[in-house]
Amino acid sequence: MYSLRLFGGPILVGPSGPIAGRASQPRQLAVLAFLATSEDGGRRRDTIVACLWPEARPDAARHALAD
Repeated sequence: MYSLRLFGGPILVGPSGPIAGRASQPRQLAVLAFLATSEDGGRRRDTIVACLWPEARPDAARHALAD
């Protein structure tokens, strides 16, 4: 089982300990935390992009989310 810990800085923990690599980068964890804490289990892409990349052009922000 995996757990997402949000206090003291976000960290994703798997059966063998903390997850490293690309999945543990701050923006990836921010998207995961944003989705995990939503009431209905999801959010619109526009909402996520506006919260995480407010300074970016819309096409660049959508690309960052897709990446």
